[in-house]
Amino acid sequence: MSRPFQVDLSGVIELLSRHIYSSPRVYLRELIQNGVDAIAAAHQAGAGVAQEKVTTLVENLVEPRITIRPATNNTPITFQDNGIGLTAAEAAELLATVGRSSKRDSEIGLRREGYLGQFGIGLLSCFMVSSDISILSRSRRVSPDGRGFPAIEWVGRLDGTFEIKELDPEQSELVPFGTTVTLARHAARQSGREASGESAGGDDLLRGPVVRELAATFAEFLPISIEVIGENGPERITRQAPFLAPLRNQWSEVAGYGREILGAEPLAVIPLDVPSTGTSGVAYVLPFAPPPGAAANARMYLSSMLLAERVPDVLPTWAGFVHAVLSTDHLTPTASREQIIAGEALTETQEAIGREITAWVARQAEQSPETLAELVSVHHVSLRQMAIFHDDLGRVIIPLLPVETSAGMMTIGEYLDLSPRVRYAATVDEFRQVSSIVSPDQPVINAGYSFVADLLLRLPALREGVSVEQVEVSKELANLSPVPFDDAARAAALEKSATEALGNKYLQVIVRSFEPANLPALYVADPKVIEWIERDSARDAAAGPWAEILSQAQEVFAAAGSNVKAQLCLNWSNRAVRSLASVGDEVVFLRSIGLLYAQAKLSGHHPLTAEDRTMLTGALDDLITLSMGLSDTSFDAGFGTDFPEL
Repeated sequence: MSRPFQVDLSGVIELLSRHIYSSPRVYLRELIQNGVDAIAAAHQAGAGVAQEKVTTLVENLVEPRITIRPATNNTPITFQDNGIGLTAAEAAELLATVGRSSKRDSEIGLRREGYLGQFGIGLLSCFMVSSDISILSRSRRVSPDGRGFPAIEWVGRLDGTFEIKELDPEQSELVPFGTTVTLARHAARQSGREASGESAGGDDLLRGPVVRELAATFAEFLPISIEVIGENGPERITRQAPFLAPLRNQWSEVAGYGREILGAEPLAVIPLDVPSTGTSGVAYVLPFAPPPGAAANARMYLSSMLLAERVPDVLPTWAGFVHAVLSTDHLTPTASREQIIAGEALTETQEAIGREITAWVARQAEQSPETLAELVSVHHVSLRQMAIFHDDLGRVIIPLLPVETSAGMMTIGEYLDLSPRVRYAATVDEFRQVSSIVSPDQPVINAGYSFVADLLLRLPALREGVSVEQVEVSKELANLSPVPFDDAARAAALEKSATEALGNKYLQVIVRSFEPANLPALYVADPKVIEWIERDSARDAAAGPWAEILSQAQEVFAAAGSNVKAQLCLNWSNRAVRSLASVGDEVVFLRSIGLLYAQAKLSGHHPLTAEDRTMLTGALDDLITLSMGLSDTSFDAGFGTDFPEL
């Protein structure tokens, strides 16, 4: 014998509050959506849609209206619409079965997907803020015998029980056509989350200021009248949407709304229309650069009802420099109606919006170079990614994009004016190492930032005669000038003595001549060296089986020829380095070379190891002592002659 599932309503509400809805604030959105559904159903029926299935309405529908009376100390919150209303049979079917859609859909020939809410599941959200829900409703339709249906009263409780009754004719006459929902207030229920600083299900969500804010947030652009009854009487919170036609052509309205949501004057406004998915609106070009890594999101309305303030995947990933406000009729929302379901329609919308934004940028290049220049100056990071995906646009934008070079900041176009031979360092670390030693007439571009390398590699296809090459630190170091022939012997001796003094198995000291002369030393380590050092350090720090595994892995790399070293390049053009070659005092030499090593690492933004810091501290202490002119005896007594192992 089959048996129906027994549903724990409290558990369902907990599931809704934790995993379906992002906040109990959505209760008001669900009520408004249900009211919109009821009004739409009444209008569709009254307009003659599927008349063979629809009985005559009791009275013509007046101006569609939703009225909200927030809770006070003495009264509960009430929500009233003048829509099609409910009969007793509809209420029993719709409100007592979780997830059931309305029978009236088939009766009046409407597709439920065209509406925003599903009365049954949407009404459950009210239990997140109320323990008892009362519904008083009077249907606009007539019964088969030609008379109107009696008004009904439905009461549901959080414990899962409900009552429904039909009112007598005299009582029914006193009930207005449509539906009135009353929510009984209760103390805040803990649902395991906070919503915008308010307790989930908190009583404040039913009171005047919050109710007015929520109604305006969710429904200010609905094409029906929504009034919130306050201390000073009714206040209409709905208005025309400035981001939709025809107001979209009125710059003052559109720009004013942009200032309202951005907090600043938008740089520009881009109209957006995707007829195939019923999506339209505007994209405001931000007057400021978005935070690094900020995703491209859109404020999204579903049939003019707010879906969410930040919906991903509607805009292309590169469109972070705009804030779009859109309304859609055909994209499908998720169960919570707070996001859009991914699919072909969403992809089509994203691609169409991308084409419109790209076309706008291209028009600025032709018609308004000043606007394009301002756009690039503010949003060059986002435009890098945009230029990668669009060849024609890339030809216009890429030369305008600024990049960091060893000769200072300049645009890519200015760099190409210096030389068609484009040289770049792939990482910020490599750029820092080579920027001080490369020739000024052949500067290196820092391609360690997002999409810079991708842009540079596209240059040969966009401009004839341009070549692009990646700079390798070790090769740049090898290209430095050797010391003069007369000094070669002293330089070789310095290389040997300095390497031995530092005693670092990962380090080799070399001597070259380069500019600027006031730079005494360079520490150079390509990515392979850094990887080797970090792997070896991990092996030394590991214990047990991990130490053995890492040791075996390191041996494999060593056998493959990966036992490479970093280089400390001393500058023979520097007076201090040349003097160091003549120092005979072991302590002075050791401490001096240690200081040069530490200075070179810090200048190149390389972290100091624990051994490096110990050596630096000892070198400073000893050199300060020597500079004070203390005797050897004093020095030995204070510091000793046993140098720490490096």
